[in-house]
Amino acid sequence: MRKYLYCENGFVEKPQWMPNCWVNVECPDQSDFEFLTKELKVPEAFLEDIADMDERPRTDTEDNWLLTIIRIPLQQQGSIPYHYPHRYHYKQ
Repeated sequence: MRKYLYCENGFVEKPQWMPNCWVNVECPDQSDFEFLTKELKVPEAFLEDIADMDERPRTDTEDNWLLTIIRIPLQQQGSIPYHYPHRYHYKQ
């Protein structure tokens, strides 16, 4: 699931991507990966890092990109008790 958040006196959700917005991606699927790499040109190394469930929370930069990996346990019903959302931020 993708959300585009822009800072306007607090974060406001926008219907589409715009420069300098926070791109929030939770539990990314293949279409999210394609959007990030083809449309936004996110470095593939960032996507490889977040695909690793053992990756620790951290930040990293490359070109104009800031990667923020946040692991927040969220209780869910089902056999897997928690999932961990991934977040990306584009800094221009």
